[in-house]
Amino acid sequence: MSDPKLSDLIRDYKSTYTVPKHPKKCPVCGHKVGVYHMNFTEAFFQCSNEDCVWPLTSLKPHEFMGQSDVRKLVKIQVEKRKIKSSTSSSNDSAFDSSYESSTKSDNEDLSHEKRQSTVKSATNVPLTNSTPEKS
Repeated sequence: MSDPKLSDLIRDYKSTYTVPKHPKKCPVCGHKVGVYHMNFTEAFFQCSNEDCVWPLTSLKPHEFMGQSDVRKLVKIQVEKRKIKSSTSSSNDSAFDSSYESSTKSDNEDLSHEKRQSTVKSATNVPLTNSTPEKS
């Protein structure tokens, strides 16, 4: 995360994020706890299990609700995707070129005669009857 734009976006988002700290797993049922946005600026944390009502019945609203600017969060995600796609596309092209060169050298190692003998032996394999004989 050395990208300055991304660092600035994250710093700005964190400065306005006020959803209270929460466990990663629900203390009641053990499922994952997630942060859910009610609108562009308000969010709350809750158990991801739809049958579990934690923390709605055990905490006061100010204990599980807070501010989270979803527009800033989306900008962060877009910036992360840009960085990931720019680094993965350069890695993919490097992989492709190394694969192509290794495949080419492997094919050059096989002489024409060896390839021909491989083809002949494959075509001279006797066929077996795959249907069972009736007795």
